[in-house]
Parts: sequence; structure tokens; C-alpha cells
Amino acid sequence: MELTISELAQRLSATLFGDGSGQVTSVGPVKTADANTLTFVTDEKHKALSANSKAAAVITGEYIEELPMPQLIVKDVNVALIEALKLFAPELKPPAEGIDPSAKVGNGVKIAKGVSIGFCVMIDDVAEIGTGSIIAAGCKIGQNSKIGANCRLDSNVVVYHNCTIGNNVVIQANTTIGSTGFGYTFINGAHRLIPHNGSVVIEDFVDIGANCCIDRAKFGNTIIGAGTKIDNLVQIAHNVVIGKCCLIVSQAGIAGSSKLGDGVVLAGQSGVTDNVEIGNGVIVGGGSGVTHNVAAGQQLFGTPAMEKTEAFRIIGLTRRLPRLAEQIIQMDKKLEKLEASISFHSRLKWIAGITTAAAAVILMGFFVSPYARAIFDPHEYEVEKIVNRYQDGNGNFYVSASSRLEDLHTSKSLFIIVDVTEAPGKIITDHARMRDSYFLVSYKDLEKLKKTTAWKQLLLIKEVDVEGQQLVLLGTKASVNLIKPKV
Repeated sequence: MELTISELAQRLSATLFGDGSGQVTSVGPVKTADANTLTFVTDEKHKALSANSKAAAVITGEYIEELPMPQLIVKDVNVALIEALKLFAPELKPPAEGIDPSAKVGNGVKIAKGVSIGFCVMIDDVAEIGTGSIIAAGCKIGQNSKIGANCRLDSNVVVYHNCTIGNNVVIQANTTIGSTGFGYTFINGAHRLIPHNGSVVIEDFVDIGANCCIDRAKFGNTIIGAGTKIDNLVQIAHNVVIGKCCLIVSQAGIAGSSKLGDGVVLAGQSGVTDNVEIGNGVIVGGGSGVTHNVAAGQQLFGTPAMEKTEAFRIIGLTRRLPRLAEQIIQMDKKLEKLEASISFHSRLKWIAGITTAAAAVILMGFFVSPYARAIFDPHEYEVEKIVNRYQDGNGNFYVSASSRLEDLHTSKSLFIIVDVTEAPGKIITDHARMRDSYFLVSYKDLEKLKKTTAWKQLLLIKEVDVEGQQLVLLGTKASVNLIKPKV
């Protein structure tokens, strides 16, 4: 067919913007459309591509600025597209009305007016064919089956006995309706087929693709609800009930006695196990497996099928597994090193405990030696060193009261001098019989001591540095004469 753009606008009830004189001979996608092709825009992707399209005209839901071709503005692009495709569909020779001579028609068959029975069709006894239906070459209609009005059964479709097909049903080539279901019982060491005495009921306006199989029921009916569309290569088992206006996409499978509500969508390669009920409006994503009953309105994905958001979260985590596994391996290696380190430190701790105990014993010896004093109390050690050097016999030593030396207790004969102005004189007087009397005082105290009467009886023996504090060792004249100190 060839139409001008203006004629096409009228046929589609569209508002035309642009020149309507161009010729249209076909409908095609925006990418490949040529100067005689009508194209369409249904989304932003198509809209972006249409700017560079060579199409004769475009069907769109709203006016698009700066498009180079005429625009046909419609309320619903998809509706207009369907009509346009019908207008430009290939012109095929219509099937001849009547019964082809090669067809075999049984007894009691009822064939209404306007029916076309094609080459080598076989129709068994007491079957019925409704007005205007087309039964293409090689089809087989079983006993007592009924085909409604305006149906089309493409080549080699098989409808078994006692099946009922409603009006305006399309069944594409090589599909089988009403075959025996897959139901067996294991008896005496063998699988025995359970008789399937039920049938199949296909309601009005159902479309069934090529190479589909819809099994008959054991008892009752396998039912396909009105308006349901079934893609190619779909398996529907015995006693399944499918609601109205469902979409069953290619390679989907529904096991026995399951029930689908109205408006259910089973995407490609999805599956439903036996005796499952799926509520109205449920959408099952491609490749998913439904193993349990599903409430209405849910969107499922995965195997076993679960709520879509949860399924996508699990898939995201699954894709991260290689990286997570590598992280676990690395963490395990670090843990091994840590455990080895902990074990090593435990051994070190044990060794340290033994060492500490040994050190304690050694230190006990240190405390009775001058070397221990040098390490743990250098003040006291320095004084004792002086005492050891200058004491001869049972002499007494006196140390002035000092912030640095007030805790010195080197021996029972060592006294702290509280008042350096009075104590040395008193000590000398009290111990006149002692030949060795020594006093360790700071330079500050030395100045005070020089002002006392005791000073005349003392001589300076040695300067002593204790932690930066300058001290002097004094002795009585008698003791000095004995030890000959270096001053």
C-alpha cells in the first residue's frame, strides 16, 4: 500500500504538522527509516534519535521542536502504530472459504458459514467449527472438540478430543492443545500413567504462540482465561488455571494444578512449581522460579523467586563474592600472622617472667652491694662512698637537713642535722672522745656554719656533687690528721 502523509494522518486520526504530500510505503524503526518509511517516537531514546532520522514522517504523542520531518500527533502512539502496521501489512492471498478436497471430516461435524478448512486437515467426529474460523493446512481437530467463531489455527495445530476453544482465538503453528499431562504413579517397580479424563478450555481473545503445549486435566479442566497472551515455546501442565489478560512469555513453564490470577506476567524462562497459587497482578521476572504461593501485586525475581528488591540485593552481593573471598583470604593470612605473633609474645612473656624472677634474685644481691646503691639511689651511694673512704672505726657522720639528702639513712651512726648553726658544735661537744667526726653540708649551710664556734674545730675535706648540688665534706681536726684527704 502507498499513502500520502495527509491520507495517513486521516486514517490514524492524527494532527499533522508539516508537509503532507510525501509518500509512505512502510513502517519501520527510527534508526533505519528511509524517505518512504513512517516511524514513531515512544520515549526519550527514540526522541533523541529522531533528530537525525531520514523517515518520511513520525508518529509522536507531542510536538517535537526542530524535527526535520512531518509529525503525526496522536493521543496514544502504540494504538496508532498498531493501526499503521495493519495498513502496511503484506497483502497475502486470503484462505479459500470452504473445505479443501484433501481434508477429512468425520461424522456429525458442524462447520459454520465462512469457515476455511485447509489442505490435509483432519476433523474427527462430532467436532464443531464456528463462523469465520480458519483451520490451516495439516491441523487435527479431535472428537467432540469445539472451535469458536473467528478463530485462526495455523498449520499443524493439534487440538485433542473434548477441548473447547472460544471466539477470536489465535493458535500459531505446531502448537498442541489437550495432550495427556505428565502424571505418573510408581507401581510394582514401574511408572504408570494416570488417566487424564479432563479437558482444556481456552476462553475468548486468547493468543497462543507457536510450538506451545497445553495439557488436558486429569479431571475437570485446564483453563486459559480470556485475553491471555501466550508466547512461543510455553508449557502449561494439567489442571492449571490461568486468569484473564495474563502474559506468559517464551519458554515459561507452569507445573500441574497451579493457579494464576488475572493480569499475571510470567517473563521468559520463568517457572512455577505444582500446586502454587499466584495472586492477581503478580509479575515474575525472567528466569525466576516460583515455589510458593504469592500474594497479589508482588514483583518477584530469582530462584526461588522472592521480592524483587531483595533478590537484586542478593545478586549484587553475589557479584561481590570474588572480591569478598579475596578479602577473606587476605584476612585469614593476617590472622595466621597475628596468631603466630601472639604465640611468640606468649613465649616472650613466659621468658620475661622467668627473667624477672631471676633478676629479682640478682637485685636482692645488688641491694647488699654498693653497686646496687649506685643504680637505685645515686645520692645515698655517693654519701656512703664518702663514708667508706673517711670513716676509721666507730666514728659518726652527720648530714645537714637538705631536700635532696633528707632521706639518706646510710647507717645507724648517720644523723640528719636540722640546725647547722647549733648542731655541729653540740655534736662535737657530746662526742669529744670520738676522734672521727664528719659533717656533709651544702655550700649554703657552710656559710652559716662559718659563723658558729664549731667552725674553728672543722676542716674542709672534699667537695661532693650530688645530682648537680655542690656539697662539702667537713671533718674535725683529729680525724683529718688521720686520713689525709685530698682537698
